[in-house]
Amino acid sequence: PYLLLSPPGGWLADTFPRKWVMMFCDEARAATLFYAFMIIPTAGAAALLPEAHHRVLALIAVVGCFAAIFNPVRNATVPQLVPLKQLPAANGIIISIATIASLIGMIIGSQIIDESNSGTLRTCLLMAIVFYFTSGIMLLFLRIAKRHRMEGSSDKGFARLFAAVSY
Repeated sequence: PYLLLSPPGGWLADTFPRKWVMMFCDEARAATLFYAFMIIPTAGAAALLPEAHHRVLALIAVVGCFAAIFNPVRNATVPQLVPLKQLPAANGIIISIATIASLIGMIIGSQIIDESNSGTLRTCLLMAIVFYFTSGIMLLFLRIAKRHRMEGSSDKGFARLFAAVSY
């Protein structure tokens, strides 16, 4: 999803209010996971019919699609929230937190989800729903500075490329 949806996510970040796009993505992920929560039976993971497996895979893909839109919008928002001199550190922290949280989530998830008991999966889904829903609501309170049009850079060609690589 990232290869296909990140460019449209960048377009959305430049076209619509960023906090609203991020809020929509988080609330849509919460709604998608709620649907997944509803289709997973309480009797155990083995009770999920093989015909329903494609729905679960599709729901995972949908959540990934909203993440692929959310991330470039979040990244485009960072320069509006921190001073320019703190931007490299802020970007580093955002990337680090996302990577570390993903790794920790996989480790913890593998420890608390039991394949023979769908209740553990449903509990994790419920936690994710609450987190996405809360995150979406919190984004409503985000104060984003008005965007200023950047003046065209006088750097051309390799100087501009070098500036981007060194950044």
